[in-house]
Amino acid sequence: YEFLEIEKILIKSIVNFESEIEVAALNFDSSVLAKFAIDLATKFHKFYAVFTGAGHFTLHSFFS
Repeated sequence: YEFLEIEKILIKSIVNFESEIEVAALNFDSSVLAKFAIDLATKFHKFYAVFTGAGHFTLHSFFS
């Protein structure tokens, strides 16, 4: 199985979670985690739309 580009993007975001926690802790900035959560939720929403056929989503709109 070869991952779709949208799957790779989502996986890379999830893998970065630990480093985002580290950045937030080192800078005493909890907003880093809030921004990460919003970004991850947005990517997951787009990922889910592709696999459920919801909306008129294209991969081009994912990258812009």
